[in-house]
Amino acid sequence: MLFRSSLSPRVLLFALLLTFLAASGVYAQAGTGVLKDGTISGVGLAVWHPDSKDELAQLKLGDTLVLDENESVMIRMFAPRGKGPGNQRWYLSADYSVVSGGDHVRLTNIDRDKGSATLTALKGTGSQAVQLRYEIRGGIKVSRKFLAKGIFDVEVAGANSQPVPDVEATRSEEMVDRLFMGILLREPGKARDKFAQRLEEGGYPELVQVAFDIADSQESRVTIYRNGASNEERLISVYDQLLNKSAEQADKAMWRDHLDMMARGEFNDVILDIVRSPEFRRMHGYMARPYRPQSWRNNY
Repeated sequence: MLFRSSLSPRVLLFALLLTFLAASGVYAQAGTGVLKDGTISGVGLAVWHPDSKDELAQLKLGDTLVLDENESVMIRMFAPRGKGPGNQRWYLSADYSVVSGGDHVRLTNIDRDKGSATLTALKGTGSQAVQLRYEIRGGIKVSRKFLAKGIFDVEVAGANSQPVPDVEATRSEEMVDRLFMGILLREPGKARDKFAQRLEEGGYPELVQVAFDIADSQESRVTIYRNGASNEERLISVYDQLLNKSAEQADKAMWRDHLDMMARGEFNDVILDIVRSPEFRRMHGYMARPYRPQSWRNNY
């Protein structure tokens, strides 16, 4: 077939240049293509209908996705592009795995380069969430370390499932007190107002960052040990303040894992593990309103 263009040579040359850049992956990064390298300051999870490819939801860290039994959706990691109007984004190369509840959901068609996968709900989870873990791959850098890998919750609404109750968020000042007492074994003092304001403005994602910042401080990594604190003492305090549990009430395997992580100098990961857990978020009122793609479709 002969193709004849009515475009001017200059316009045609520009169109051909864009085609070449898109094919090479350069131009795609400026719109909605896969970001190959660079630094991002936020992440989200796009949820699509597997057949129509209509976007059903955009989840941020801390949100819970609720699916009906036997429902399938496509998921894909992305980073917002700028703060202007519109829906500009970069998609991110990412890997996925199911941390717990593998008998309730199934991951298939994982494309690590595109950061996409198919998520299928198998059977009801009740009020317990399945943890879907992501890890950003490739040359992508993050402005905040905890964004590089994280967890989204997925619930499967079966016949006996109960809705997640709306719980008022714990006052920011009280949460700051708990973080300082749990991590540093002391009250926050004058720092309370600064950290409380961050929580009020940033919600749950900022709470994760605040917890990481406190755990990553010089006082947490060095000073507290010079003052005689032990890993066991610190873990007891963390469980007490953040999970309202004593060492005797804690899951023994998780307790040992956390102590082993602390012995390897991975206290930051222990704190992230706890504040990202559904148990912590339910207890302190940081569960987002569940999103039901099926309900969304039925409204149209």
